[in-house]
Amino acid sequence: MKIQNNFVGIITLGHFNPGILTQDFLKTECGLEFRGEGKEEPRSPVFTRISYAKVRFQADLGRLQITEREIEEPGNSKVAEYLRVYLEKLPYTPVFASGVNINITISEADVRSLIEVFLSKKDRLFGLLGTNEYEFETTSIRRRQGKEYTRWKVNNFLQKDKVSETITLNRTDTMFWRLNYNYEVRNLLKNKVLLQIITEGFGKIVERYEKVVSNILGGVSL
Repeated sequence: MKIQNNFVGIITLGHFNPGILTQDFLKTECGLEFRGEGKEEPRSPVFTRISYAKVRFQADLGRLQITEREIEEPGNSKVAEYLRVYLEKLPYTPVFASGVNINITISEADVRSLIEVFLSKKDRLFGLLGTNEYEFETTSIRRRQGKEYTRWKVNNFLQKDKVSETITLNRTDTMFWRLNYNYEVRNLLKNKVLLQIITEGFGKIVERYEKVVSNILGGVSL
C-alpha cells in the first residue's frame, strides 16, 4: 500500500495574541531554528502567519496552528515539541483544546477495503477501533461538474469529555482519496496538565494512528 504523507499539524484553541508570534520570538525566546528565512504574510492585530521551508506557524485570536509538511514518517514530526516550547514561554495563555492532525493520500485501489467496512460492515469498526461506542457520519458532496461523492467520518471517544479521535475520508478525484486522522484533547481550561497527552505523548498518538489506520485499511480485526 502506498501512502503519501501530506502533513502533520496541531491546532490549539484558546486566547492568543497573534502579535507575539514573530520570527524573533521563535528564535530568541523559544530557541527554535528552521532552515532558511521565514516568510511572513501581511500582519494584522488579529492574524499572523510565518512559513518556513517545511513548517508553518499561524495564530489568530482564537487559535494557534503549527503544521509540518514533506515528512517521511509522522513520528518524525516536531510539531508537538514546537507547541510545548511555545506555550511554556506563555504560561498564562488560556487553552481550551488541542488536536493532532495526520493527513495522508491513498489510492482508489488501496481504499476499497475501507469503503467496504464503512458501507456494509460497520459493526466491525468496534473491533477495528477497539471501542464499545462510536459515532458514524455520512455526508453527500455535490460538485459543479455534477458528480456526487460521499464523505465518511468516524468519531471515537477514548475518554469521555476529554479525549477523542476522528477519522475522515474524502475523495480528492477519481484516483485518490485523502484521509485525516484527528486526536483531540479537550477541557484543558480546567486541567491544563491534559495537554501533556499531546506534548509529551505525541509518539503514542502516532502509534495509535498507525494501528487504527492500518487495521481499517487492511480490514482486519484487532
